[in-house]
Amino acid sequence: LPRLLSIAHDRAGVGCVRFVAADVAALPIADGTIDQVWCLGVVGHLPDLLGFGREAVRVLRPGGVILVTEALWDGIRLPRFARSAPSPWHALTQNVLLSFLEASGLIEARILPWPGAGIAGSLDADDALLRRDLADRRLVPVLVAARRP
Repeated sequence: LPRLLSIAHDRAGVGCVRFVAADVAALPIADGTIDQVWCLGVVGHLPDLLGFGREAVRVLRPGGVILVTEALWDGIRLPRFARSAPSPWHALTQNVLLSFLEASGLIEARILPWPGAGIAGSLDADDALLRRDLADRRLVPVLVAARRP
């Protein structure tokens, strides 16, 4: 983990960016001090989505934004990825994730198009089951945005 934080810091360059590795339910960040919270491919692995959302609300300044990238389940066909995903993993639908964010106190939660140029380079391309789920759109990569009131 320290190596990943070092790489992130080096890639960010000079500026006001700070990377923190911590428990999502107990961030070492003061209340209302953060402009943005980014969560990249993690929410499907969290045991407490409501706790995560509430902690994001706590650290965000009024008007601050949370951005989540995730592959969301179509809600119809069971994802093959469930057999190979790092545990824990929960197949989240669009409605479930948006409901958790709104129940946490975030507003204007919405689904936006996937920001990457391609899926293979953005998600775990080594997992054949994930690749198949993405190809037949059982799992759909998206960007989710919400705002603290």
